[in-house]
Amino acid sequence: MATDSIPQTPERNNSRTPPSTTSPVATPSATRQGVSTPTASSGNPSSPIASPHPATQGSPSMGSKSGSQRPRDTGNKAKRAASPEWPISPFGLRYELELLDRVQCLTTVIDPNSNRYGMTKIPTQATWGTEEDGIDNTLCRNGRPVIVLLIGEVENASFFNETGQPLKFVRIAVKPMYHADVVAAHKLITHLSSNVKKDEDLQVGIVEAGRRQTRREKNSRHTIAYDFRHAYDASEQYGPKSVMPKIRAKDLGYRDLVVVECKVLRFHVEADTGKATYIAKKWASWRVRLDIVSVCRLHEAAEELESGSDEEDVAVPVI
Repeated sequence: MATDSIPQTPERNNSRTPPSTTSPVATPSATRQGVSTPTASSGNPSSPIASPHPATQGSPSMGSKSGSQRPRDTGNKAKRAASPEWPISPFGLRYELELLDRVQCLTTVIDPNSNRYGMTKIPTQATWGTEEDGIDNTLCRNGRPVIVLLIGEVENASFFNETGQPLKFVRIAVKPMYHADVVAAHKLITHLSSNVKKDEDLQVGIVEAGRRQTRREKNSRHTIAYDFRHAYDASEQYGPKSVMPKIRAKDLGYRDLVVVECKVLRFHVEADTGKATYIAKKWASWRVRLDIVSVCRLHEAAEELESGSDEEDVAVPVI
């Protein structure tokens, strides 16, 4: 699927009045809905998650980076209890208002033209593709793979081994800015699997995506790993790959704020053990995972992160 079909968005109007000082984050006017349990069957998945965010229909209003606005607290320093409608930094980092507005727009995006959706906005019409098209392992809408956007801060990124060589299977673990995305992703994985993955295998507060990075050598049955080359800089704007500069996978680091574009894939597993198998032909038993399409970095975390204030040690007794 051509990525250049993603619509670019017009410049954001920055004349918006900032929120009051008592609220670290601007609260949207839309009312948040609860997350419901999906009723997808193993052969015909329905909507994995009810909508907990206000929808962004059609072309995503992601905006470009312009002007300077005061940063706001999104972590433990918030002056009042966090609303579930606020994008919250899992690591307690500070972001400018404009960037957090972009996070909210990306999280709630619904764009049928590029077939891109926020984690909680996957359409009810999504079903597994057909064997004739060679995409019977991929969640699709209207015969095209669904691209899910996962927005959060990087907990761990594994693209290379200890010696700097590319891995055959790369992974990225993200702490989403909305807890509803964690719930939605975990429900997506469990409810669309015919062989349910154990709950303890799903990390609390973390969503993981992976991608197989191998190709077969010419005139050989052996496979070799190759570099992951689908990382982009979306700090100015997110859109078609042609408007985002490429970056190296090794430049993606801990606590970076990223958009992970994913496909939803199923893979054959043994019915009794749940382990992956490459022998099965029919879809009798399978599990589901998120497959990385690209990683777009919205904000690079500082190299040196504060570990806390010295003032916190004032009340510690001297022993």
